[in-house]
Amino acid sequence: MITVRLPKELEERLNKLAIEEERPKSYIIRKALEEYLADYEDYCSVIKILKSNPEVYTNEEATKILGY
Repeated sequence: MITVRLPKELEERLNKLAIEEERPKSYIIRKALEEYLADYEDYCSVIKILKSNPEVYTNEEATKILGY
């Protein structure tokens, strides 16, 4: 269980969305957090790859390497 304090404006937006979507606020928060974490994990993976191979390619070079 986690308790989160939200700024008033964000809480109002959440309340409005929950009413419009007919979903509990906890559902909306959970889905938003799942998407954020997935995106952030992808971002971290890309940064790790870039750090391990700092070579930079042009769009044309990347297309050729990837075989598109």
